[in-house]
Amino acid sequence: MDKAATALKKLRREIGNIDAKIVALIAKRLALAKRIGKAKKQLGLPVYQAQREKKVVARVLAASKKAKVDLKFAKSLFKQIIAASRSVQK
Repeated sequence: MDKAATALKKLRREIGNIDAKIVALIAKRLALAKRIGKAKKQLGLPVYQAQREKKVVARVLAASKKAKVDLKFAKSLFKQIIAASRSVQK
């Protein structure tokens, strides 16, 4: 195997490791969201809280800008993550 093919294999392995970490973090986030849903229910709070979601998105966009991640992509991604989090809170 030549250098380029070896480098490609290594890079793909790194991406695979990162993907596994992303999935684990999403699972952890959803587990926390489920616990938050139970707390909201006990407190009589609605699952959907627009102001809280706006703050989360703003925080994510600020971090994305700092990390030079495309803002449109980051917003779209986190809207999906937030929707999934809201779904497990019901």
